[in-house]
Parts: sequence; structure tokens; C-alpha cells
Amino acid sequence: TLFALCFVPRRSWILTLHPPIHLFGKLLHALKKHEFVVTFADRFQFDPKSFSGAMFNRYIHHCARSAKYVLFMSSDIEKHHAGDIYRKSGGLRKRWSLGIRSRFDGRHLTEKVTRIGSMKTTAIGYVGVIRSCVGLENLLDYARRHDDVRIDIVGEGQYSVELRRRCKDAALEERVRFHGFLTTDAVYALSRDWTCGAMLYDMDNTLYTRFTEPGKAKLYITLVLPVLMTDVSYIADEIRHHKAGVVLPDNKPALIEEAIVTLKQDYADYVKGTVAMAKVYDYQRRYDEDFSFMEKIPA
Repeated sequence: TLFALCFVPRRSWILTLHPPIHLFGKLLHALKKHEFVVTFADRFQFDPKSFSGAMFNRYIHHCARSAKYVLFMSSDIEKHHAGDIYRKSGGLRKRWSLGIRSRFDGRHLTEKVTRIGSMKTTAIGYVGVIRSCVGLENLLDYARRHDDVRIDIVGEGQYSVELRRRCKDAALEERVRFHGFLTTDAVYALSRDWTCGAMLYDMDNTLYTRFTEPGKAKLYITLVLPVLMTDVSYIADEIRHHKAGVVLPDNKPALIEEAIVTLKQDYADYVKGTVAMAKVYDYQRRYDEDFSFMEKIPA
């Protein structure tokens, strides 16, 4: 990678996910006037019990605090790597996030609210890797107690075999459908009758999902689906603020039931909340606010 950077044209911006490359940033800046933008997308760290791991972790934190241009995917990641320390003047340190492009506009809202309101069933969608920590078994338990609940699961994973077995044992095979991996267009079509999208992660402080890009929430927002989620990501606060879904303190079936009731009682406002939030994460807006500074050639 470092060899390849030697052939990058002078005075270029270099966006890197690898803090070690920043170690050579000053040399490359001196030679070719490059500017490095260091991004932190997770809270990864090496084993602090080993000497090399501890030293590398210290370097990562130093990089997060001292690099001239630093972008953090969430406030949790920024706090973990950099704390409140920022000594570099004339630079940039901010949060960034991936943008989305919604396929829906205002014409779809009334139609969606009317259709969901007229349905006798509650359809819950899940899109992602099927794992034991995403609350799907609790969704099955909720569906077992309510005959009017249907669940669509899009994706695959090692846990899918166990989940299918649970569906069979609970006689839920007709109301819980496993679709495997689907194309984007197929997901859009399937989601038309979904009431909400689920991301009910376990409340585990060691779960890395707490600190990564909340792709599921953004996908559901793109689909104009209120989000049913546990409080496991920075985006939970924004979901609350925009009223784009319901945030649960845990993924227990009883709490899921309460959240579904809350959602359906004020469904039109929750759908409007997803549209408002989609505008915040619009691709062009995210680019303008987070990355447009790189359009200017480094001095």
C-alpha cells in the first residue's frame, strides 16, 4: 500500500481506514504534499495484555488525537479512541456516516399508511446476517403468542438452521418465511407490506455492533419502515428524535409487544419520521457535510 501511494499524484487527499499508514503521512506530506484523512469505523483494538498489542493500541489512540484530519463513524468510537483530547489546529475532527438514497417520495406515504392500517396482520421484516445475538428467537416467541403476526427474514447465517428448527417446533412455518439473500429490488418489493423493520440486538456491551455503522436502520429508513430496535447504536438517539421508530431497553417478547402496540397507534407519524430522517442521511447531504472539504486541492 505504501509503495502504491508513492505513485499517487502530488497534492492529493488520501482517505484511509488504516491508522498505521498515518505513521508515514508526515514523510509523504513532505515529499508529495499529500493530506491524509484518517477514518475510524469501529472500536477495534489489539490484545492489550501483549506488549506489541498495548503499544499498537497506544499508537491508534495517538493517531486519533493528533492526526490533522480525522473522521469518526460515531460519538462512541470518537470517545473510545480520542476522548476529549484534540490538539491539532487548522484541521478537522468530526463524525461521518454513510449516506442513503431513498426510492420513495411523498406520494408513497399516504398509500403506505392506508395499506398497513387496513391489514389484519402485523408484518415484521428483518434483513441481515442470521445470528444468535439479533433477537430473532424473541421475535418468534412474540409471533407464537399472536396469530396476526408474520415475519419475513431476509439473509443467511450459521444460526438459520437452529432458527428454522425453532419455527418448525412452534408450528410457525406458515407465518415465518425465510427468503435467503435477495436482490435490492426484491427487498424493496417484499417490504411493501411490512409494518416495521427489526434490529433487536442483545444488550451486550461487548457486542461490536454497538459501535459500527447501523446499516439495518438506514436500510429500513430507505424503505420508509419505522425501526424496531434495541438501544445498541448511536442511531437510536436519532430514531427517537425523529420519531422514526421505537427504541426498546431490551429485546424481550413482552417489550416487543408493547413497542408494536405503540407503533401501530401512531403509525402515520412514525412513517413521516422515517422520511424526515432519510433527508438527514441523504447521500448528497452527507457528502456535502462530511466530505466536500476534499474537493479543495491540499496546499
